[in-house]
Amino acid sequence: MCSVSRLILGLGLLAAPALYAGVYNFTVRVTDANGSFDEKPFSLTVLPAPPLAEFTSWAETAIPNPADRDPLADPDGDGVPNLLEYAFNLSPTAADGMDARPTVQLEQDKVSITFFRDAAKSDIIYMVEGSDDLQAWSDLIYNSSSPAPEYANNNAGTKMKITDTKTVDSAQPRRFMRVRIVSN
Repeated sequence: MCSVSRLILGLGLLAAPALYAGVYNFTVRVTDANGSFDEKPFSLTVLPAPPLAEFTSWAETAIPNPADRDPLADPDGDGVPNLLEYAFNLSPTAADGMDARPTVQLEQDKVSITFFRDAAKSDIIYMVEGSDDLQAWSDLIYNSSSPAPEYANNNAGTKMKITDTKTVDSAQPRRFMRVRIVSN
């Protein structure tokens, strides 16, 4: 029972979008092999994620309508939400060309992704992930601010190019890459 209560305390520190913030009440029932049981109520507190201070400042300057400043809003209708516009140095009020967005290429049987990375933006982390099936993703770079040694020399100014370690061949015919932005 002690390990369960430690788990519950740990879960009380979760951060999530404001939509999911709140207190959730549950009852845990533990039954042994003889059918005896014990029930204990517990609550899970989900805290709202802290605001992205630099993002908020950028949004106030770059997006005239306050109703359009949410990180997931897309005021220019180009399919890129504000948080990604901010992260990749795109315009939130005018559709950007495809050349300004991250690009994925196949070179010598390996997939690579190239994207704009602004190291001065300390409120976000650029995470590069790879997948064989678009369902299970694995970290190639957990935090682009401190990339693994094999990627340390891939940052050429504000452009970052990451080449996957897996080879695309007849045994592994598909490979996908993405950049995920998370608050720091």
